[in-house]
Amino acid sequence: MSKVGDDWKVVVRRRNRLRQTETSNPKPISNLVPTSTIASTPIPWAPSDPTLPSSTSITHLVHRIHRSTSKLESSAFYLRFLDQLNTNPILKSHPIFRRTPNPSRMVVYGIGSIESYEPPRLQLSLALLLHRHLSLPDPIEIFDPILTSLECAAIAMLGFNVLEVDEMGRREVRSPTLFYMPHCEAKMYDNLLAENWKEKEGGGLDRIVVLGNSFKEYEAYVYGMGKASRIVEEARFVVKASSITTEVGIVNGGGVKEEDEVEDGFFKAFNNTNWHCFGSHK
Repeated sequence: MSKVGDDWKVVVRRRNRLRQTETSNPKPISNLVPTSTIASTPIPWAPSDPTLPSSTSITHLVHRIHRSTSKLESSAFYLRFLDQLNTNPILKSHPIFRRTPNPSRMVVYGIGSIESYEPPRLQLSLALLLHRHLSLPDPIEIFDPILTSLECAAIAMLGFNVLEVDEMGRREVRSPTLFYMPHCEAKMYDNLLAENWKEKEGGGLDRIVVLGNSFKEYEAYVYGMGKASRIVEEARFVVKASSITTEVGIVNGGGVKEEDEVEDGFFKAFNNTNWHCFGSHK
């Protein structure tokens, strides 16, 4: 792993900065700023800390995740979230949620530090509950470059498959795939769209659903920066996809409400989170 040693320095500094400022996930709009942490091609990856965690510390973190999952599952927010998923005509008609013609897969990018902060644990909990609700046969694949050995071990104990390659979001799908990308940088969404952009009918985009930051807000921000900005290039596929994207917000759709759930951490974990579907008919 010495070939990517310099990358670890960037990741470690980011993680320490998060601990110092007590901020779980960056604000969505700030994620449009280009960063050096997202390379153009996938690279091998392993946790930056070499120390193997003890079984006691792994079990303790797993219990904390279970507590967050129970808190989320019993909340009014999650009940509204499921109701939207089951009744919204756009969502319930998508192949991913109809489980046809093939079983769907689920990939999680950018979950954050589940050891340090409650919002990432709630985001991870939503992934677990969604996986169970959809009865997906394959384990959830998950990746974030800031994950530690302890976090990887705890996630694996919960049944996740931790990726050993940083794909930078460049995953071309062959079957229906749900990408859960809570508060990721715009370039991650852009890479995913670029890898699955097909001009022909029935291309890759109609096989994916993205649960993440609002593409509409990214588009508005990009045009506000001016077309000459480098930021436009960082999100050009996000902007290009606006005309073929159906976006359903979990806030306006009856999900998290700031005024009554901010104290529970739900708003911080799920604000600006939207479903994005891409129809080949468009």
